[in-house]
Amino acid sequence: METSRRLLLEYFRLLRRHGLTNAILRMPPDFVVQFEAQLQQLLATEGEMDEGTNPLTSMSALQGVLECVRGEVETGLTRAGFAVSSPLLVAIFPTGSFNAEVKPVTGGVLVLIHTPAMTLMADMLKVNVWSARVDGHPPRVSKQETVAAVAGLIHRYLTEEHEPPTHPPPVNVVGDITMAYLWAENPIDRWHFYFGPLVRSCLRFIVAHEYGHMVAGHIQPNKTVVKLTPVGQVALAEKSHEQEYEADLLAAKILLAHFGQPPQAGQGLFPAATLVSPLFFFTMHHAIDRVRSNLGLKPMAVSSDHPPSTERWRRLHSFFMQEFSRVGLPRKAVDLPEAFELWFKSIEDDVINTVQRLRACPEIAPQ
Repeated sequence: METSRRLLLEYFRLLRRHGLTNAILRMPPDFVVQFEAQLQQLLATEGEMDEGTNPLTSMSALQGVLECVRGEVETGLTRAGFAVSSPLLVAIFPTGSFNAEVKPVTGGVLVLIHTPAMTLMADMLKVNVWSARVDGHPPRVSKQETVAAVAGLIHRYLTEEHEPPTHPPPVNVVGDITMAYLWAENPIDRWHFYFGPLVRSCLRFIVAHEYGHMVAGHIQPNKTVVKLTPVGQVALAEKSHEQEYEADLLAAKILLAHFGQPPQAGQGLFPAATLVSPLFFFTMHHAIDRVRSNLGLKPMAVSSDHPPSTERWRRLHSFFMQEFSRVGLPRKAVDLPEAFELWFKSIEDDVINTVQRLRACPEIAPQ
């Protein structure tokens, strides 16, 4: 897997422009100029750069994860017979949006993922798995503990989504996301057996969706709109609702192609998790929107240009059902997203009430 030197330089300059080199890369101010000079030297050399020599992945564990995700998506892209005309770099940036955003730059495209959304997704899936009866084993947390955990996560997200980052995310949260790749190969228990593939598949869908925009030709350098983010205004790609729906379908095809055509039931949980990961993502997004609406809160302006998650779910649902019936994957996998939605509905009122108390009395909020 190769990384464009030009895109690395463009991404670093974006971070520097918005004062984010230390908050995202742990880079002290006196090293910024020196590091940019090193990137300029790399740009002058021939060829591409693999993950092992990418200087950003050594500074950010989440950036290393996103490089792995990009490689997985590009595998599916090739197997699906698709191609993109420009290179992409998937990177962390405070967009204020639950969805990824795209920024056309010199030499390609930056796919920008909001860190609070990334960590919320992993934490919410973890609470969901921990609160479920897994393979006959009782839940690891009670309903009361589940409500408190989910309310704390949503409160944290709603607090952070408009705020510019001042430091990298907590080590334990980064560790959970990073270790999902190790747990998938050697899970430490049955809960991690499910958690790892679900986290990986959700991240894969988020990134594949942006590749879908590139495949369909939606991203044009001269078609951008200046949007408000937690760190100020940023020129991002302008896309229509119909283009979002098209990118969803292309992403689903890319994800399926990652396992070959068609995925087989004997390949374990990963094909099933791949098929249902968009529905998890949409349900989590819709859950945040429901809580925000009940609390009378407004999202960042950038968050509103994607279609409603419920409609995106509806349009993809029949496609996934066709895939399940065609290859004979177990009904249990089809039930996963529906179970997640029912799980949230069962605690929604208690979660909203708890979040309201946390916002009224922030000193009792979990850290």
